[in-house]
Amino acid sequence: MAKINKIRYPKLLPRQQTFSTFDVLKVLDLKRERLRQWMNHKFIPTGSRVEWGSGSKVVFTKSDLYRTLLFKKLVDAGLNRAVASRYMNHVDWSEVGADGYKFLFVIKYGKSMDDERFVYLRKEESLRHLKDEEQGLFINLAKIVEEIEIKV
Repeated sequence: MAKINKIRYPKLLPRQQTFSTFDVLKVLDLKRERLRQWMNHKFIPTGSRVEWGSGSKVVFTKSDLYRTLLFKKLVDAGLNRAVASRYMNHVDWSEVGADGYKFLFVIKYGKSMDDERFVYLRKEESLRHLKDEEQGLFINLAKIVEEIEIKV
């Protein structure tokens, strides 16, 4: 398991832990070319350019890590990258956590990509209310946060 032991707080992102591209590759177990392609096509966060010493560098926040891991899981599950990016961008990670939302359920009710709605759930028991839905995608957001927290 990759563990990042450096905490960086750049001047332009005060009090916000940041990670280098190398850290992202290590934590998410990605190949550099795959990450670069996703970033070039704007499927995932591209980081922030910040002053670093006498130059600058691109850094990523924890929220960027959460979003990229969600995107990776969706693509690895078979979704195309455009759809995975769309689902990834609907999550407000500040609302995910112990007292917040733990799950995202994407309900498909038609043939078009626009025929869907997003339901945030705090408890697994809430899934019972969705049992009549014909089709949907269930995402455990709390597990993604936990996975990142363990690695950083």
